[in-house]
Amino acid sequence: MSDRITCPLCGQEELFTLVNHLRTQHCVEPEVFRKQFPNEPLCTPAFASFVIAQNVHRRSGVLHFQLDIAGIPMTARYGIEHPLIPQPDATFIWTDPCKDVAEAIEHNERVFVHGPSGTGKSSLIRQIASLVKRPALDMQCQGPVRRVSLNGETSVADFVGHWTVNDKKETVFVKGILPQAMLEGYILQLDEVDAMQPEIGFVLQPLTRGRRSASRPQAGGFAAAACQGEPDGHLLLTDTGEDVAPHPDFRLALDKWPTPCVATRSVDGEAAPFVKGHARLRL
Repeated sequence: MSDRITCPLCGQEELFTLVNHLRTQHCVEPEVFRKQFPNEPLCTPAFASFVIAQNVHRRSGVLHFQLDIAGIPMTARYGIEHPLIPQPDATFIWTDPCKDVAEAIEHNERVFVHGPSGTGKSSLIRQIASLVKRPALDMQCQGPVRRVSLNGETSVADFVGHWTVNDKKETVFVKGILPQAMLEGYILQLDEVDAMQPEIGFVLQPLTRGRRSASRPQAGGFAAAACQGEPDGHLLLTDTGEDVAPHPDFRLALDKWPTPCVATRSVDGEAAPFVKGHARLRL
């Protein structure tokens, strides 16, 4: 079966589909093409089967498709470039707890990851973001990813926004980390949540509260609890009166450094750390 298709307008062969060719070379939308050529296909049979099998669909002008990540079906974005999308790590080890966190992110549950430094808490969120092509704001200053640490010094102004004077001597409101992530559909990872100011906790409350399931045991003797949170929870910017609705791709992950709970698994004969303790819950 051929993976190429011929354009009836110019005879040029294209790979898999004619959609981009029609738009760029002929300024013709697929709907118009179907009316003019009702018996001509827009894509190859193999590509049509792929679209159905991988649940390819367009949302907010971006193509989404189903991607298998370590056995977990997740929704990825196609053809997206963004300075905050991390690079994938081919050496990353997908343990069962990591898969559980990936599944929670896919279903828009609020995620809480805890473990000592170096066990892969931030690496896990970056790896998920890199594979599904979503921008990530987290606590590691590695590559394009910015640091968001609630170490007690992060203020509500940093987190929500503040007034400032721009180059034109105009007083404007600059949105902070949280509304930016909500509007742009970032995966927002907040580090050291146990040290955050109470005022920030109240800001996060509408986004994290929800129905919590009973804890269930996991391999290694720790427990995980799931919480759907409020995926449609809005943020009210009291300074401007703006009601910030979350982008469908917005996700929230929190982590902290608790008592030691690291475990290891053998990789090529050497012990490699991985995230052992984690839970999905509200604040």
